[in-house]
Amino acid sequence: MDHPIKDNETETAKSAEFNGDTAVDNKRDIYVIGMHKDKDFLVEYEPYDHRQVEKPTSNFETLFHLLKGSLGSGILAMHNAFMHSGYVVGVVGVLVIAFIYTHCMHILVSSVYELCRRHRKPSLNYPTTAQLAFAAGPPPAKAASKYAGHVLNWLQVIYQAGTLCVYIVFIAKNLQEVVDAHVKNSVSLSVYMVAVVVPLTLILVFIRNLKALAPFSVAGNLITFIGFGIILYYIAAPDEGSDAWGLPPISTRNAVGTLDDMPLFFGMVLFALDAIGVVMPLENNMKTPRNFGGYFGVLNQAMSFIAVLYSAIAFCGYMKYGPNSKGSITLNLPQKEGLAQSVKVLLSAAMCVTFAVQAYVAVDILWNFYLKPRLAHSRHLRLWESLVRTAIVLVCFILAAAIPNLELFISLFGAFCLSSVGLIYPALVQTFTFWYIPGTMSRDHPKNWEGQTAKRSLMLFKNFLLIVFAFFGLVIGSYTSLKDIVDKYN
Repeated sequence: MDHPIKDNETETAKSAEFNGDTAVDNKRDIYVIGMHKDKDFLVEYEPYDHRQVEKPTSNFETLFHLLKGSLGSGILAMHNAFMHSGYVVGVVGVLVIAFIYTHCMHILVSSVYELCRRHRKPSLNYPTTAQLAFAAGPPPAKAASKYAGHVLNWLQVIYQAGTLCVYIVFIAKNLQEVVDAHVKNSVSLSVYMVAVVVPLTLILVFIRNLKALAPFSVAGNLITFIGFGIILYYIAAPDEGSDAWGLPPISTRNAVGTLDDMPLFFGMVLFALDAIGVVMPLENNMKTPRNFGGYFGVLNQAMSFIAVLYSAIAFCGYMKYGPNSKGSITLNLPQKEGLAQSVKVLLSAAMCVTFAVQAYVAVDILWNFYLKPRLAHSRHLRLWESLVRTAIVLVCFILAAAIPNLELFISLFGAFCLSSVGLIYPALVQTFTFWYIPGTMSRDHPKNWEGQTAKRSLMLFKNFLLIVFAFFGLVIGSYTSLKDIVDKYN
């Protein structure tokens, strides 16, 4: 098998530079197969042994962070997702999508490990991984490698913007319900959004260090778990005019939803399961990164718990509220009861902190990767950063005010962004990383695919199915969400 070397050396050096990562000597670029010189290079370099983390996390701490990264606002809308799918399709669908999503995280981690070995890097971030993987693939992928990381960055920015819009709508709607219970002829939802945007902007502009937000984050997590407990109490509590505790008969709920609503279910589940953005930072910061993967590793433990928890809460919530399930389960709670009102206020406060934390991802990408290098010599650098932070909040406010619908927002951004970032990109990264060589998680030097065509064909076929599945969900899910948005506001 012939593999070009000289023609790709210049592109290789360029493509390996992204977000501060610099390529090693071209003689070390092992993704150009057929180069048998320095054959012990990969054997000698073990990325895990070269990682120097100032404060590494234990397996338990990593598990906790991964759970916290997934347990966001999406879980509050899962009962609405089951309303679209039915409880049977809902439970099976959540478990299947969680399995596929977890597999994609596994193949991403293993691809990162292989690329670290080839390029003598102790760790890599997601955009750099994408760029190096594309550069290791066939000629069309090599040509697109310089754009791969940037496209990924912008998809993450779009997704984070959608998440921030969901938070703004969530906070405003819950506060409106609390005020409406005590004040007649309350103001419109957009007024509450304006009131919410002011403190969110101040928090994001003046608190620029995540360490300063840490105490608030801890308090927010505690509030969130208390809120979940109260929500479960209301799910089991009797309805108005009834003294019987428990859920309605299962026969009163749909086992299977309509086909037209399935794309909405797909997008909402992906939005709720989102953890792809924290997987690599968490694995890179572990004391024992070898324990992250594997059948009983941290990743499988966390995602198994999340899948079961989401299915259980969604099932109970749908059993309770049925066709009346709203975009957030807090909106289904009794409007005039003090305990229910306290949940809405507490979770809204927790979401303010979560908003600031989530916004840092968008700020980091837009400011540190793209704008700050261009404005490095400006005397008003701090002012420019404040304007960028303010602009992020205002753009999200405009979008939220234009489409103040939680479930459609969640479905749209889940289908469009997370299908790309969480399913398509990992499949492409693995495909291109191992396009010419199989690579292993052992210390054995990788061989080319000669004599292993069946194994290679299986990998390509599996990833082809993943990409088709994700692309179908992206197109149909985005189209259905946009169509429902247009229909709703026409």
